[in-house]
Amino acid sequence: MTHKPIFAALLAALPISSAAQDYLSPNGFSGLGLLPSATTLAPGMASAGQDKTLPGAPNVQGSNFQIGLGLMPGLEIMGRLATNDTKCNMFRAGVCPPNMIRDFSGSMKWAPQSDWLQYYGINSAIGISDVGGAANYFRSYYAVASKSVTPVIDVRLGAASGVGPNALLDGPFAALDLKLPLNSLLSLQQVNGTRSAHLGISLPTPVPSITGTLTLNRRLSEQPTTEKSWVGFGLNFALDASKATLKPSATVDGRRAVRAARPQDLVRLLKQNGFHQPQLGRTADGTQVVVVENTAFGWNMADAVGVALGAVASALGDAKQKFELVLTVRGIRQVLVKGEGAALKRWLEEGGASPLQVYSFNQFGAVQALSPQVRWAESPAAWWQRLRPEFLVSPLVTSTIGTERGAFDFDLGLNANLTLPLWSGATVDLNRQEPTDLQTRNFEGGGAFFASRIKPAITRRMLHQVVTLEPLNTSLRLSVGTTYTSWDGVQLETATQTDNGRHRLGLQMGRFENSRLATNNSKAYSLYNYRYAWNNAQTTTSEIVAGEFWGGDTGYQFTQRFWHGDTAIGVYIRQSKMPNSSNVSFAGVQISLPITPRRNRGFQHIGLRGTNQFSYALETKILDTDNRLTGGYGEVPRTGEALLQTLNRDRSSGQYFEAQPGRLREAFRTLYLD
Repeated sequence: MTHKPIFAALLAALPISSAAQDYLSPNGFSGLGLLPSATTLAPGMASAGQDKTLPGAPNVQGSNFQIGLGLMPGLEIMGRLATNDTKCNMFRAGVCPPNMIRDFSGSMKWAPQSDWLQYYGINSAIGISDVGGAANYFRSYYAVASKSVTPVIDVRLGAASGVGPNALLDGPFAALDLKLPLNSLLSLQQVNGTRSAHLGISLPTPVPSITGTLTLNRRLSEQPTTEKSWVGFGLNFALDASKATLKPSATVDGRRAVRAARPQDLVRLLKQNGFHQPQLGRTADGTQVVVVENTAFGWNMADAVGVALGAVASALGDAKQKFELVLTVRGIRQVLVKGEGAALKRWLEEGGASPLQVYSFNQFGAVQALSPQVRWAESPAAWWQRLRPEFLVSPLVTSTIGTERGAFDFDLGLNANLTLPLWSGATVDLNRQEPTDLQTRNFEGGGAFFASRIKPAITRRMLHQVVTLEPLNTSLRLSVGTTYTSWDGVQLETATQTDNGRHRLGLQMGRFENSRLATNNSKAYSLYNYRYAWNNAQTTTSEIVAGEFWGGDTGYQFTQRFWHGDTAIGVYIRQSKMPNSSNVSFAGVQISLPITPRRNRGFQHIGLRGTNQFSYALETKILDTDNRLTGGYGEVPRTGEALLQTLNRDRSSGQYFEAQPGRLREAFRTLYLD
């Protein structure tokens, strides 16, 4: 079979864009073909792919499943599952292919951001592939550099040290990359005696924010280090989901006009946009005070601020009317915005420097800036008149990856969470989990993971009370009731920030008992945490949690977190030990994102939404000689929505909101309802 007709047909397609870093190599890094590119995935971009070969393995027939994440300029991480067979049980003789491999590992690549190298048109990177776990079949350390010798030809040169027994990336390597018409890319490569050719094409998808990739690969040398030919597939997409949400309904060159309304229409506009029971008042100097409860915008409080400002600009934008806008969550004051109506309207329409003063009530500055005496247009409703339950539905997943039982096993369920806000900061919380019968065979009856399946149960019945001590920059949450189905007790969480929000200290401690158990029926834990934000926008944070975990083990977890919009990628290392045992260490990656509509107004008397933070982690044991599944270590207790989730997912400082003028205007342009 010849590949020439296929190549010709694909060149006639309509690719979007193409570059070496848009593709994932089956060796576990970004780059077309078998070699790494000298650049990394762009910050905030994710790339997922599959290739039908295992380069360098004793049996090259199989599949590589990969996902790569661009964490920050010049830094990417990659997760790779390499397996000859996805389903066979490796504990049973004769059911798996010969020389069976099933390996889940991580990789990292760093490209220094050098102005000097960029001046000469040189890119460079260093990296390591196949780290984590007890088995390291393909581990390599490498360095690579590339340079454009003509507008359409790039040369890549590098060297690698293959540590793993099956590492194809070993010794010097080279590639000649040719940029073809229609943004396609052809790469001729040589490494470790293997010569190969690779054609990569970017393809459009029905979703504008997602592009597809297709690679046709051919081994030119005789050594059977890969399949003779194979096809690879991939998808590239942005981690910041806000870039792919609602489109502006009335914009010109990214602008949107503020439609004028009467001042007396302000309450109607706020309710129309999903704010619950707005309150209006005036100070002695005539400043308009607006207080709104945010229940509709779960991704980010900045969205709620931007939309509420749209209503204020519509009602007050034709006059030089001063205003103070206060946003609350479950009755707890969160954000204060001060400004003047005409300047606000002009800024929302035209941009430029922000005319607003933004404060967080999690710091004392908001209390000092708030006008002390307000005459309210109406008396606030009694707390029982403000009762509005919320019903939250979110996915529940338990899974394993890269085990001897199978490549990926999962059991999917649903969390149904009913919350009833009472008075300010108080919430009744009732949670039930239900299986969906969507599971792999190892979670079915008689399967290896049947005991860990999702079982129907009421998992939580609790009362939470949040209190903000504004003069101390501190918030607390006290939780009382039942969690984990049958554990009764109490938990206290705290969060204390510095005035600029860069530093945060916290405590999580509790005591629970289970009367159904005859032994080991008491748990007492205490965890201390410290978080540092590297900038006001908190796009990069470092956090350490240390103390005694839910399982009784003591240790620490260090997490480096990278925010891309409202999606957070956390890379962590954890080590802890049970009493009278040795340390157990893990490394992993966690993704946290909202699973709910960005704008979700709900109904008049009940809210219906998903969770504002769904988290899923993949981890592997490190610093050990085995890769057995080891659970129960490093578990942070779950007693409902954490305090930091309530505090805009730990993005609640005044400096954070001041760093979001673009987000405020974008929320008005895309989410505001006239």
